[in-house]
Amino acid sequence: MPMRIRDSMNGSIEVECQMEFEREIALQNIDRGRLFAMVIIIIEITLFLANLYFSHKTVTIEHSFQSSYYAIMYGITIIVTGIYLYLSGCLKKRLQLKMSYLKILLVSYLTFIMAWSAVITLFDQRLYGNVSAYLVALILGSIIFYMDSRMLSIPYLISLSILIIGLPYFQSSTAILIGHYVNVGIFVLLSWVMTKTLYENIVKDFASRWEIKKKNNQLSSINSQLSDEIVLRKKIQGELEEANQELKKLSLMDDLTGIPNRRSLDSFLDREWNRAVREGNSISLLMIDIDYFKAFNDNYGHSSGDDILIKVAQTINGHCRRSSDFVARLGGEEFLFIAVNMDEEGTRNLAEKIRDSIQKLKIIHEYSQTGSYLTVSIGITIVKPSLNDKPGVSINKADRALYSAKLAGRNRVAASN
Repeated sequence: MPMRIRDSMNGSIEVECQMEFEREIALQNIDRGRLFAMVIIIIEITLFLANLYFSHKTVTIEHSFQSSYYAIMYGITIIVTGIYLYLSGCLKKRLQLKMSYLKILLVSYLTFIMAWSAVITLFDQRLYGNVSAYLVALILGSIIFYMDSRMLSIPYLISLSILIIGLPYFQSSTAILIGHYVNVGIFVLLSWVMTKTLYENIVKDFASRWEIKKKNNQLSSINSQLSDEIVLRKKIQGELEEANQELKKLSLMDDLTGIPNRRSLDSFLDREWNRAVREGNSISLLMIDIDYFKAFNDNYGHSSGDDILIKVAQTINGHCRRSSDFVARLGGEEFLFIAVNMDEEGTRNLAEKIRDSIQKLKIIHEYSQTGSYLTVSIGITIVKPSLNDKPGVSINKADRALYSAKLAGRNRVAASN
């Protein structure tokens, strides 16, 4: 079983971290193990060919040892290593599904290598009398594969059992035998400590990288949340600005008729008045009033009165032809039309067109003294503003002209003096 990776915050096992660690270790073991196996194959083929060459020579071998035993061992190692290469390659392609199989394959192959080295060591007792083959396999197996001590105990125990039990049968010298046992014991202990230290360092390194990765993910998540909040705030701010613009627009519009109100009129007239002073333009004011509107309201009802206010406002507004033309409702049944740079004849013609268009609506007004249909009276004034003039004075002149139109019998246009 692999060493558990623990959360440094609360000590609980992180399942995702454990799985990622096992996967990383498995990939490293596959790559390192395959490289190790390729080296083993090259060495074993070289030794196998050398053994075949020297087997045809007349060589005196102590205790009449037969070199054919070595050839058999080399051949077995080549075959088993080739099988390992094939199986590890297949499992690497399906790592997530075959993780347990991979552990079995790694332990089995390492057990074979150590057991094989133990057997070779036993054979070597008749030739050289040393245990170098087993010690080399012990060291290499301990540093090449990343395994915890429990997994590594299987190849250790099996190979040591073969070596310890077999040595007395192949080595007759008691002194050499004791030396072998001491050397093997020291190397086993050193290998065990080296493997344990190496694995623990791998675990610590991975845990540190995992913690950094987790912190980075947390920071990325926080940054993403902050980005979302910024986007949301910008969206809300945009909506608020749109709402404020709409509110401002509504505050400048007459609720009933949908045309500018008195507040909007004052702003527009101040702006155009100052421009007229700078550029020497004239401003025409047309004060429009619905004739006998109170009688209409009293007899047809306020709902019908509201309807004709809307129709009259839309009709008057329909006479705007330039961006400088402006229509506003002053209040009640009164409207003001503003035109820039229009002479007296043009202003009067415009007023007559407005009056005529209202009459042509043919809105029944049985209580009007000007006829059977709804009509309007219009007072006009034309002014060329100067620094000392005020817009209010000109509006009053247009209002007095309207009053003159009413006195003259309504449904007509009158100009100020």
